[in-house]
Amino acid sequence: MDWFDSQIEMVMGLIAKYTSRPLRTPSVLLEPPVAELNLILSRKGPETEQTAAHVLAVVAMEELLAMAQREAPLWIPGKAGLGEALNEEEYARAFPGGLGPRFAGLGIEASRATAIIAMDAVRLVDILMDVSKWSAFFSSIVAGATYITGYSFGTGESYDGSLQLITAELQAPSPLVALREGLFLRHCKLHGEGLWAVVDVSFEVSPDATMTKFRRRPSGCIIQQLPDDRSKVIWIEHVEVEAGGIHDMYKPIVNSGLVFGAKRWLETLSKQCERMASLMASNSTAPIVGDDAVATKNILKLSDRMVVCFFSGVSGSVLHQWADRRNVGMNDVKIRGRKNNGDPGRPTGIVLSASTSIWLPIPPKRVFDFLRDVPSRNQWDVLLHGNMLRETASIDNGQDEKGNCISIFSVGMPEEGRKTMMLQEICFGPICSFVIYTPIDSVIINAVIGGADPNFVALLPSGFVIHPDGPSGFGDDEAKPGGSILTVAFQISMHSRPNSKISAISIATVNNLLSCTCARIRAIALAQHGRGDAQIYSIKRGRRGKEKKRALFCHGEEQGEAGEDRRRCHPPGNAQEAAQKPDEEGARADGALRRRGGGGGV
Repeated sequence: MDWFDSQIEMVMGLIAKYTSRPLRTPSVLLEPPVAELNLILSRKGPETEQTAAHVLAVVAMEELLAMAQREAPLWIPGKAGLGEALNEEEYARAFPGGLGPRFAGLGIEASRATAIIAMDAVRLVDILMDVSKWSAFFSSIVAGATYITGYSFGTGESYDGSLQLITAELQAPSPLVALREGLFLRHCKLHGEGLWAVVDVSFEVSPDATMTKFRRRPSGCIIQQLPDDRSKVIWIEHVEVEAGGIHDMYKPIVNSGLVFGAKRWLETLSKQCERMASLMASNSTAPIVGDDAVATKNILKLSDRMVVCFFSGVSGSVLHQWADRRNVGMNDVKIRGRKNNGDPGRPTGIVLSASTSIWLPIPPKRVFDFLRDVPSRNQWDVLLHGNMLRETASIDNGQDEKGNCISIFSVGMPEEGRKTMMLQEICFGPICSFVIYTPIDSVIINAVIGGADPNFVALLPSGFVIHPDGPSGFGDDEAKPGGSILTVAFQISMHSRPNSKISAISIATVNNLLSCTCARIRAIALAQHGRGDAQIYSIKRGRRGKEKKRALFCHGEEQGEAGEDRRRCHPPGNAQEAAQKPDEEGARADGALRRRGGGGGV
């Protein structure tokens, strides 16, 4: 038994003392607290809710610690190196009933992963227990989150003993995967020197199982302080979730735990901690004019806001005031709107967010390198209007050699006066990568660099999210099999008056922009990577809701479903020819957006 296990054994004893129950190690069955909770909730009043919350939080903490300590047969190797998966039969034996029976109609996702994180334990706890920090830190997973109330507030300036009620929306992120919305308790305890535990558990007061689509069983992390301001983190994700709301294209990576599993949370945590450490070291590859410390801090804040705003729009976070536009969009394009009449950090009026996801038979690393390549940008970015990009400042935001950075670009010729600039952040990861950018006026970006508050800059971010198309593609090796799922999203200012109506022409313009960009990227990327003769499929929904595959570019006969018409099509001769038709559509969309004076690009 190592030090970490001995600490957890000690914690189990503390919990037994706190709850006045006999000491139970993980090898002993846990009794379900459902009867106790039902008895408490049968009484009315706020004190009843608070008592129930405390009872549930303590039992959830006990289960989390037990599951963190147990090894096989409770935990078995996961797919493709994605941490460990829960053995459902062993869990049912070791935790009979757990926190209540499984809800009928909900599937189980449970995983565990461990990593060494470049941040001390106290700072990690602060991020997890501050809902605004947590949602921003994990913005690629947390579309939105809100603090509801606190049942206890820790001791002194510490979160030890804190118990909160929060609501959150978890995302893929893609418009083709439904948000996972839940109300849950978050409880934090310090168990001995340098050993913290943070647990989440769904809090259902008089739950209606028939209405529940997402339920969070005890999930969270154990954080052990290590030397050199590092931490060892064991992360556990254990949820019940409705199987619907997931496009077939995403089912392999969702069902394997690649999207919502413990490994995904830890990868995001690790990347964000590396980003913070790198930015604090001010690793600028191109100089920032003015006070470097102030400028770097402000650009980081501005980029944080850009990334959060982008991800909230991709999945349509209700907590960020995004609302679906009914009966609009084509195929798998999702269009949502948001009104603003006073928030200085958002464009005034109506903003549309349009997003879709497509499949490419190219590894994620190659797709990422193509999208981040500045010389190639004019080939797919219809909103650049043919202008050249010139990098004026760049800050490394990672400790690896993947090129992760925050950059500022000028658009157009250097001798031009006031111009549009572009802020961009790129990040490559084995599970999720992104390229996100937003146009900013040169006067505004210079003011931010000079010390102006970045929270009052209105942003219209657009960009890309890249996932492997299956667990076999997990990692950063270009030689790995499989392709990529590319999500493309734009945010576009449509009207300066919040009460204006969105016309059919506006919707068509946004659709054309999105489809044009997807077509250009698909054609050019395939041509550059020698895949011009590859079969590229898009999903078309046929009669009776049945999905059919349609080859967009193929060499030879189309390999559709039985009964589909077979026809012959040929790949484009080169990238320019491939993009010629999309260019015509893009020119029309470009002209409409220029007349409106807004767009997701530059």
